[in-house]
Amino acid sequence: MHRQVAAAILISVLLPAISSSETSVVVVQDPPGVIFAAAASGRLKASDPFFNLDGPFWTPSTTDIVRLEERFPSFLHSSKASGCKLLRQNTREHIRQYFGFSRNKVRLIYINGFCDAFSQDWKETLVFVMDGGDCFYQAVYDPTADRFLECYVNGVS
Repeated sequence: MHRQVAAAILISVLLPAISSSETSVVVVQDPPGVIFAAAASGRLKASDPFFNLDGPFWTPSTTDIVRLEERFPSFLHSSKASGCKLLRQNTREHIRQYFGFSRNKVRLIYINGFCDAFSQDWKETLVFVMDGGDCFYQAVYDPTADRFLECYVNGVS
């Protein structure tokens, strides 16, 4: 895995005044991840200008996440995005954070993937890193259409 973690600038966005019950709906085990509740997704937009998420926000179900994770490897394999091709071998090693948001009235799931949370409580805190290479990525999944729309891998500095 090509990691430039030393060069990464960690920006940890704490979702203010959110208790565990509001934030972590469910922690998934394989791969490890957390589904954030709708209230936390709304606070994400307010606290981080780098994420272009719109409401109404919603809470993805575990069924949505299981389906998403089943489709992710084939999406990466067929993706034309050069950075996403780098993820083919090691995505099961990455921790995931899932947020439900809407774009043009379509419900979508934002996936924030990373291999190092820099000692942050990833179950309660949005992990956001500038650079860091293929250790950090983001993707957008449409659960209604059952397809991925976007994938971005952080750059290397």
